[in-house]
Amino acid sequence: MTLPDDNHMPHHPHESATAHPHSPGCWLILQGLGTPFFRVLAEKIEAVGGKAIRVNFCGGDQVFGGAEAQVAYRGREDGLTAFYTHLFDTYTPRGILLFGDQRPVHRPAIALARKRGLAVLCIEEGYLRPGWLTLEHGGTNAASLLPRDAHTLQALAAQLNATSTATHDEHPPIATDFPARVRWDLWHKAANIALGWRYRGYRTHRPYPMRREAAGWLRRLARRGEMRRHTARVWQHYRDTRPKFFLLPLQLNSDTQMRIHADVGGVDGFLDTVLASFAAHAPADVRLLIKNHPLDNGVLDYRAQIDRRSVVLGIADRVDFIDGGDLEAMLDAAQGTVLVNSTVGLAALTRGVPVHASGKAIYRMPGITSDQPLDAFWSAPAAPDPAVVDALIAVLKGACMIPGDLFSKAGIATGTDRALDVIMGRIPRLTLGQDGQTEVGPCP
Repeated sequence: MTLPDDNHMPHHPHESATAHPHSPGCWLILQGLGTPFFRVLAEKIEAVGGKAIRVNFCGGDQVFGGAEAQVAYRGREDGLTAFYTHLFDTYTPRGILLFGDQRPVHRPAIALARKRGLAVLCIEEGYLRPGWLTLEHGGTNAASLLPRDAHTLQALAAQLNATSTATHDEHPPIATDFPARVRWDLWHKAANIALGWRYRGYRTHRPYPMRREAAGWLRRLARRGEMRRHTARVWQHYRDTRPKFFLLPLQLNSDTQMRIHADVGGVDGFLDTVLASFAAHAPADVRLLIKNHPLDNGVLDYRAQIDRRSVVLGIADRVDFIDGGDLEAMLDAAQGTVLVNSTVGLAALTRGVPVHASGKAIYRMPGITSDQPLDAFWSAPAAPDPAVVDALIAVLKGACMIPGDLFSKAGIATGTDRALDVIMGRIPRLTLGQDGQTEVGPCP
């Protein structure tokens, strides 16, 4: 086990999480992505009288963490509980902030924080996109405190509507700066390599070695022009012929949504299941449009898999694979959407498009997603109840998300301001009441 020493531990532990009535207290900021978001948030916490301690687990964390108040953990995963116990005892934090509640470096911290009754604020890219960030207390996605029944959702939505003094819908649109995202991601990876000697015990949460991911990205970039032209041809044909079709948006095979919150055999296993069902049960005049994820690393060749399987199943003339295109236009034209637990499901639901979800999705519940077997969905997809969808969106926007973005200057400025509002209790979050039921209130 490696504990912080005088070279890596800030010299002035915070006296107490409640030292000043208007202070946000002390927060431990754990791992994020290749983005300045958490550094900027730490600076804003400090600016209003709080304390922010950044914990670095790898070179990328160190580079994006800023110069002040950094703690370095260089040990192995089996030493994390002792490490966090030492940090919690030393700084008596009010809570922890992190990206990715299922990362191995975070699970011991979350368990210890819950045991001590501390706040656990988890940030993710927004359930709704673009322009939103998820910021929940306790966990996100399958670990979210969001209720999974229409009655409770509608009651919470009514409570939020009655007590809210402003609507987040009024914020100006915020788009991701994709070139900045690529630059920062490469910078993060380069720092992990260059400073790997300082963090020998670190093991990434991602399932593929960095070199394999890099090779996949290079292959995908090399084919980018070809795939753009192919996508344009396919979508133009759809626009011209207006066929009946279902949309299948692929997810990232490396994402915890697929690896932890779904039991479908990964993206390739899910593809095999959907293609077999489509071949056996979809009407003969219906097509299947499969859209690749825009951040797919190219490690797995989905196009080749889809082509091979479609030929074997005798549906090669009714299945199309594209890598890009206008998602909103596709959703507006589709008969329905088939997915695991992608955020595309929410985009579809807000348009009234029927959704069949196979994984643990926050929106998978009666009145919203179809409860039909997939085999039946192809012929008569059940549409969502608009009133329940409206309640879901109201609760998400009012108590689960904040305006912002992780990869643009404007998005980081807005997102860190709103995250500070949550920390200061000015924006409510979902919490658990004494009776174990979900309620709306300030951050614990």
